[in-house]
Amino acid sequence: AAHGRAEFYALAYVDVHGGGRPVLVRDEAEWRRCAAECAKEPNRELELDLVVEPQVKVFKINLPLDMAAPKKKKIVYPNPYPSRAVTLHVTSDSDRVEARTASLRMEGGGRGDVILKFQPLPRGLASDAAELRLQEPGSSTVFRVRLEIAAAAAG
Repeated sequence: AAHGRAEFYALAYVDVHGGGRPVLVRDEAEWRRCAAECAKEPNRELELDLVVEPQVKVFKINLPLDMAAPKKKKIVYPNPYPSRAVTLHVTSDSDRVEARTASLRMEGGGRGDVILKFQPLPRGLASDAAELRLQEPGSSTVFRVRLEIAAAAAG
């Protein structure tokens, strides 16, 4: 168990031949690319890092400054797994943001629409933040979305 957890999200390595960017390994095709990278190395070794928590995705949400009633907005969330379908349960940590999409089903490599309902920001508050948690039933892996909410004048 990694860090006291029974599971982890992915492994990662640095693609030294592809610009030095980190690459995630989550399925068979990505394992094949990882093995090919390892084969390019003179000593046939490649350092792998355990990725316990996925990176937080950030969405900027603009709301009308003079908003008097709740407003619905949509974000498009990508399936975190490239080759398998997944269903994620969606919850919000804020009483100002309601996840109208309680469950999100996506095919491998696909995307899904998450409908959110925003309450007006209190008078004098120009910005706020909230967090969505997306979790597959039976998994301890949580995909987090940070919503950066800003009120702006129309026009």
